Amino acid sequence: MFEVRTAWDAYRASDAVPDLLEQQMERDLAALGNAADGKKAVDLALRVAQNVTDLRLRYEPLPTVDRDRLALWTRQLTIDAKAENEGAVAGDVTSLQLVWDRVRLEAQGAASVDTHLKKLRAAADAGDMAQVQRLASELAQRVAGLNAS
Repeated sequence: MFEVRTAWDAYRASDAVPDLLEQQMERDLAALGNAADGKKAVDLALRVAQNVTDLRLRYEPLPTVDRDRLALWTRQLTIDAKAENEGAVAGDVTSLQLVWDRVRLEAQGAASVDTHLKKLRAAADAGDMAQVQRLASELAQRVAGLNAS
């Protein structure tokens, strides 16, 4: 945690950070530092990682950042499905679909990801968390393939 805080402080000192993003990062880093259990720490670490993708947009191409966002949302989806949090799963699938809409034009194998997202939406809408977990695992492999290309 110390290294993350040190990196964030160095970044803030070297560049102007948008106010809302600074507030989010400060809130999430403070909560991460105070996390009492491993599950909460994982959830907060994913939030911090999502914040970092927003910072990266200033320096990296949108498709590169969005491919990483897909990977992060897939991890979040897996966590929420295991917790059987149907509302969070529905939100995660929506976030995946929105990010994918930006990435798909540049991606090889887009049809496979499209199919998986449709199946995920159907499973989430049906409340089938076991199916969501299985499909999320398969989607994670496809997203990793996008990031490798």
